[in-house]
Amino acid sequence: MKRRALIATASLTMALSSLPMLGSPSYAETVNIPVPKAAVATAFNAAFSSTKVRLHKDESYILLPNGQKKPLDTPDPIYVFDFPGINRNIEYSLNDMNTHSIQATVNGNRINTDVFFENQGEEIKARCRRKLFGKWGDCSLDMERDLHLDNSSLSLSLVPAAYKGSIAFTDLSTKFKTDVRIANKTCNTVLPPVKQICEAIEGKIKKTMTPQIEQKVANSFNELKPEIADKVRNAAGIRNLINPAWKVTKVTSEGNNFIVTVERPDQIDGSSVKDLSLRPIQTQFTSTCPAKVKLDATIQMKHTVAGTGFLTYENGQKSNTFNWNAKKGEAVTSSVTRTFEGSPGTTSNGSAVMQIQWKGSDGKTYEKTSNKATFSVKCTQSASDKIKL
Repeated sequence: MKRRALIATASLTMALSSLPMLGSPSYAETVNIPVPKAAVATAFNAAFSSTKVRLHKDESYILLPNGQKKPLDTPDPIYVFDFPGINRNIEYSLNDMNTHSIQATVNGNRINTDVFFENQGEEIKARCRRKLFGKWGDCSLDMERDLHLDNSSLSLSLVPAAYKGSIAFTDLSTKFKTDVRIANKTCNTVLPPVKQICEAIEGKIKKTMTPQIEQKVANSFNELKPEIADKVRNAAGIRNLINPAWKVTKVTSEGNNFIVTVERPDQIDGSSVKDLSLRPIQTQFTSTCPAKVKLDATIQMKHTVAGTGFLTYENGQKSNTFNWNAKKGEAVTSSVTRTFEGSPGTTSNGSAVMQIQWKGSDGKTYEKTSNKATFSVKCTQSASDKIKL
């Protein structure tokens, strides 16, 4: 327990001066907040909803919610088919793939986000190239070799995790799915050689393109963590439970909830002052009067709080209001001195009660009242009152 120095003197009607400043405000109590997994999935859905993915040979990018384009480095061409024995090949390049919807769902401790692409036009264009006189140039195709990518989707599986005071993700995995189809009738022929060649090209393109898209998108989304964390922090389902000003330090899975551990300012309420006591240094003493009565005021704190207070005396009179500020977790004792009036040769009983008030985080005023401190003073005759010889 800490003790402060003598702080004031006061008669029955004089002001009691301020208690000393006992510490600066303290921040950050750690609490666990259960957040429904559905709310977290909705938050990620909101974070991704205005995110668009475009795959194109000239410009591939992820369009961020703030309108910024983050380039995606996709190879061009994505696949080259060489005709055996001749200086001729077909280059396959991404033409235009655009997302049209994103859906986030919960699976255990993970959030699964499915990105769906639209099925319009030829998503992969074929370009004939041949070498003449030592130089490569364009040539004409004897049949349509452009490709359709049908039922294309990109699945992102992630684990919600604390990130820079908010919620982003860790352990991101991606999986690209698509049905590759050469857009001409010849490939649908029953002639085995033609069909096999088409199927081989389709398979090669899918095998080459899939890991490239998965890796590039995973890299880009990992770089998007700050933007995603900001979106998740301000999503309605999260913001209503976790103040954006609080610091998220940990996210764990428990049943239907994610347990979000946060550091937040102490929530000041009626329990912030654990105890307030007042006691006289001497319960009975003899002194010339007016007498100096000393009392110890002890405040035990749960949180750092500042407020005001006053003393009430046995005759109903009060001291003037004083300020106080006590530090989190401390028990601090301060001494007050009251000037007590009394008639010589008499014994008088006195008492004092301390009452303090403070504002809570909710704007309400809370108060605490000490016990009644009682004492008795026997007033002796002062030397100046004696008969001089």
